[in-house]
Amino acid sequence: MVSSGKYTKIYVNKGIGNEIIGAKPNNRPDIMGVREDGMIDQVEVPSKTDSIEKLLDRMEINKEIMGDRAGTSKIKRIKK
Repeated sequence: MVSSGKYTKIYVNKGIGNEIIGAKPNNRPDIMGVREDGMIDQVEVPSKTDSIEKLLDRMEINKEIMGDRAGTSKIKRIKK
């Protein structure tokens, strides 16, 4: 995200409330990038104990919280 030049801010494990004042719940995506147009993209990196289904559900909740600023959502698996 940093090297793409598309983002004005990148948050790592920070609450949505950093960009959406009063966000309830104040979920914390693993990575949240704010594009120049204000849209917010989120990335989750699943741990060994994470359920992909639950991560997808949480990202949908995050999109609802972000409203018209919701951008893309991705799950990034780390290769072993």
